[in-house]
Amino acid sequence: SVTFSGFIMLYVHKGDFNKPGAPARFMFRRICRIVPIYWLLTTAAVALLIFAPHLYTLHYNKLDLGWIVGSYLFVPTTVEGQSMTPVVTVGWTLNYEMLFYVVFAGALALPRAKGLPAVFLVFCCAVVAGILFDPSNPWLALATSWLLLDFLVGLAIACWVENGGSVSTRTRILLLSIGMAWLTATAFW
Repeated sequence: SVTFSGFIMLYVHKGDFNKPGAPARFMFRRICRIVPIYWLLTTAAVALLIFAPHLYTLHYNKLDLGWIVGSYLFVPTTVEGQSMTPVVTVGWTLNYEMLFYVVFAGALALPRAKGLPAVFLVFCCAVVAGILFDPSNPWLALATSWLLLDFLVGLAIACWVENGGSVSTRTRILLLSIGMAWLTATAFW
């Protein structure tokens, strides 16, 4: 889940903030872990599309170069006027993961006291922009999705665990306010 991703990233890399080379090491490790197997599966799916399209019945079975390239690059695409999941359908989650990796790597370049608030600010502003503008471009829709908030919840849980399961009064008030605003917003959207 997206929440678990946020938790794991911060919990594992909590000591990497503001260390020289940390963002590049983080991205390199993530890319080495995810990209080869995903590209292998995507290549197998493309081969299936070419040689046995009748077997490819999950969602879309046409050879569309933009869709295929977008799948390899973790970029959501539009095919025949509709947003499409990647060639390997479950790859949509990796599109989000790559966005999270890039933003988190940027945060690692900063001291933690600035990096984590920056991630929260960027993702909260992105979600608000998504609500206000409801982008039809699939990449912008991903980059402004409410799922970004789930990632932030994972980061918040990691902070909470790191602090021994307690939070300050100020943080409690902030979380309660955010929760109430979120609950109120769901009544309208």
